[in-house]
Amino acid sequence: MSGFEIVVTVLREGGTPFDLGFRSVPVTIGASVHNDVVLDHPAVSARHALVTVARGRVLFVDQSTNGSFFEAEAVKNRYLEDKDVISIPPFRLQFSFSAASVTRATAERYLPAAVTAEIETEPERPLETPAAAATPCYLRPIEGAAGGPEEDFFLPDEPVLIGRGPQADLVLRNPAISRSHARLSRRVEGSYWLEDLESANGTQVNGEKIRAVALTPGDRILLGGSVAFEFRAAELLNLSLRPRRPSAGREVLILDLVGRLDGYTYAEFTEAFERAVDQGDRLIVVNLAGLGFIDHAGLGALVKALTLVENLGGQLRLVGVSQRLRETFTLSRLDSILRGRIHHSEHSAFKDLAPFRRSSSRR
Repeated sequence: MSGFEIVVTVLREGGTPFDLGFRSVPVTIGASVHNDVVLDHPAVSARHALVTVARGRVLFVDQSTNGSFFEAEAVKNRYLEDKDVISIPPFRLQFSFSAASVTRATAERYLPAAVTAEIETEPERPLETPAAAATPCYLRPIEGAAGGPEEDFFLPDEPVLIGRGPQADLVLRNPAISRSHARLSRRVEGSYWLEDLESANGTQVNGEKIRAVALTPGDRILLGGSVAFEFRAAELLNLSLRPRRPSAGREVLILDLVGRLDGYTYAEFTEAFERAVDQGDRLIVVNLAGLGFIDHAGLGALVKALTLVENLGGQLRLVGVSQRLRETFTLSRLDSILRGRIHHSEHSAFKDLAPFRRSSSRR
């Protein structure tokens, strides 16, 4: 960010204030030594908060257990003005910046400067309403007749028209489905409502015919008596650790990512990755097959993870990389950084790591 700088002044009663200057975002704040601003106190979460730039404004995002406060009121997402003070007891943080220099978010700390324009073509989630932080939901087909979908359908913020006609957002090419059969909408408070649009063969939820109903994760939807879905809530970021132990050598750790890796969730991934490295893992495979969305913060987290483990003599490999994600890597100029580290399968990644596993076993 040419000309951009944000200064964080850290104050604590009885202590000497000190300034930290940053020319890129995100800026992470917390008790862990891996943060940009380290607040060493048991009341501060390991990954307590982050500061980024969204829609041309500086944004503070709380991710903590004990909370952050502005003028004695708890805050989760707050756009900051120059000289605003956020309290993270027992610390107070003042943020100073020139509003004119804050134009758009980049992850220049970890990414090339050309990344931003391409990555920002991804839809940006609004931050002004409670629904913005709601868990993503999706429809999972459980009994598809001819013309039914085969893959999960993640629900966007906008209403989804379901039907047989070409104007539908979710097209079901089944004669039992009306051209405009039903509509699924998300309300401001985050709930999803399913409405039957006077279809010929009706809509059922959990065996009951409905006209309009609020959905709960686990509900079963039957459209036209033929095509069935389960309404599910996706975890924003689910990390499961599956160690693979070769007959000789260091353990290979697999991290499965499911959901979204973005400005809201990247700290969760980073914390799990750093914890694995702190525990001695040096050969790590990250499986992205379940990743539904990634933004500049998520890309930055992947590159930071790569840098961290390789600086310690380890290796990182990526598997489950979709064609769209490969194109994002190319547009973001990350393909050169990740060259040789992307594999089509776990087996291929293990084979590539074999020399490093043998090397580790001789140490």
